[in-house]
Amino acid sequence: MLLNHCTFAPMYITKARKYHKDSDGKNVAYDYFRLTRKRYDQYGKQKVDHFCLGQLEGLTKCDRDELADMLTVMIEQGQRVMSFNPVLYEMAMDFYMRYRETHPAEDYDPVLRQEAERKEAERRRDLVTISIGSIIQKQARTIGPEAICRSTANTLMIREFLCSKGWSREQADLTLMQIIARAIYLFSELKTVRCLRDNLALLEMFRLDRKKVMKDALYQSAIRLWEVHREMEDFLHERVRSMFNLEEKILLLDISNTYFEGRMEHSRICFHGHSKDKRDDCKIVVLAAVVNTDGLLVRTMIYEGNRQDVTTVKEVVGTLAGRTSPEARKIVVMDAGFYSDANVKWLVENHFDNITVLPSGYVRFTADSDKVVRHEDCRHQEIRLQMGKVEIEGVQHKALLVDSDAKALKEQSMHEQAAKRYEEGLDAIRAGITKKGGHEAARCRERQPRQALEAIRRHPKGIRGHLYLRWQGQEGKGRLDGVEAQAGEHRRKEELPREVRAADQP
Repeated sequence: MLLNHCTFAPMYITKARKYHKDSDGKNVAYDYFRLTRKRYDQYGKQKVDHFCLGQLEGLTKCDRDELADMLTVMIEQGQRVMSFNPVLYEMAMDFYMRYRETHPAEDYDPVLRQEAERKEAERRRDLVTISIGSIIQKQARTIGPEAICRSTANTLMIREFLCSKGWSREQADLTLMQIIARAIYLFSELKTVRCLRDNLALLEMFRLDRKKVMKDALYQSAIRLWEVHREMEDFLHERVRSMFNLEEKILLLDISNTYFEGRMEHSRICFHGHSKDKRDDCKIVVLAAVVNTDGLLVRTMIYEGNRQDVTTVKEVVGTLAGRTSPEARKIVVMDAGFYSDANVKWLVENHFDNITVLPSGYVRFTADSDKVVRHEDCRHQEIRLQMGKVEIEGVQHKALLVDSDAKALKEQSMHEQAAKRYEEGLDAIRAGITKKGGHEAARCRERQPRQALEAIRRHPKGIRGHLYLRWQGQEGKGRLDGVEAQAGEHRRKEELPREVRAADQP
């Protein structure tokens, strides 16, 4: 090594000026000291090594020079020194022990280098040379995410809760393992079993028999867990709330849905509805959730796919009514899809305040003043806020008018897109009606009346320039005639010919 031919100069302490911010945000200067040593390699090139000593508060210039001399003797000769200053001696010993742990100390100090070489030689005597190509790895497992999830589950005391419901230790461990596996990988029961056998270390962590963990066992475990899911939800909510001392004042209510690509013929809750994933061709289920401002789930529910938002408020929030006292009123925040006079009245009767978005055109807003407060959202788009009031059933309520140009453009774009799809659908119906000849045209004529009536139900107001349909005939026999609407003409269902209204009946 070139370091064996290095020559060293005496050590000394250097001072550097640094800055930090105080409580007022101002930069405050302070002195920072380092133990410095110069060395020259065999080519005469100078290099400088530093060892940080900190601020050395309370030491004078003479104390710092004595400290540098003591560290020089300790580092270069590897022996202790005498000092009449016990504070300075303890400080020198502390810095010396820290210095011995650094890599430059092993490289530049002859004594420490010899000691490191001796330890390395002893370590190499215990090594065995093997061929990398002969290594075969069997039963490799991942344990990082699994260990974190298991530690979290132990903190939440999920196993203790399940055992308190009469579950055996093996059933509780199987369910807990299934929860952790689903939290890491969103797989089905069949693929979860494969991952447990081939990739995850959960079987070894819970000491479960590999032969007993089958997909049928996971199915039965999920059914047992569903039977106590409401009690477990309340238990986990109270556990987390008490752990972090959370105070729940505001509750956020919202729903979503998910779709299934299969037929789901035997499902009692899967129905066709408005899919938020734009999969109206698939059956869906509605998922309702109540969370607090910290993101903690308070209540979850699953509903039929064709369930309306406004009908879920009493059932979802109603499960929380018994846990709310009149003195500790909570605020339920919901959007326009949940609003109805009956829901607002029910919330007030059950000691819930509410903040809701009123449907467009539902009531008339009256401003208290001309003052408009301007804010910016996370995308730096301007939002204008104005306080006022609205009158509902003779009672005045406080209201906040939120005006956003970006939101207006988005709603206009959504309306234009819906109108475009509606017109394209009507054009497709007209093309199928007017097409002549062929078996496909005959089939089209048979099913177009029902499609036309479904389109009229969805859009009773009509859209400018679209095709109005008239069904002529009776007892399933007849024809559809297309009538082009004039520009700007809007006709409601009641204004359509009587034949169409009659055919609308089941």
